[in-house]
Amino acid sequence: GQYGLITAGGQIGAITGCTLVVGSKRFGVPQLYGAGGLACLVSPLIVQMYLCRFPPDEFINVSSRSAPSSAKKVQPGLFEGLRLLIRHPYVLGIFAVSALFEVIATILDYQMKVLGKAAYSSTADFAS
Repeated sequence: GQYGLITAGGQIGAITGCTLVVGSKRFGVPQLYGAGGLACLVSPLIVQMYLCRFPPDEFINVSSRSAPSSAKKVQPGLFEGLRLLIRHPYVLGIFAVSALFEVIATILDYQMKVLGKAAYSSTADFAS
């Protein structure tokens, strides 16, 4: 599928974001925050384009043709994700690894910001 393209887009975004932050003295921190806020508004447009390209009806028709008619259709509920975590140890393992990664990344990011704040007096100096 398209996993490689999605991963490449994420990496390009990470590199571009870091490059912009290094140039924050030239652009200004408030302008970078504004650009980030505007970039968040692009997500709904991408979702809309995706839904126009791949209408939900196509997925419903394809899945109903491939599934046997005797199969019981389960409507996902509020706690469907929790049910999957409990019933499938593999999914629980994926959750544990990704959650642990996020906790560690958040702690390291916080430590880096505390050390940077102590070392630099202005936000622009810290960012560059």
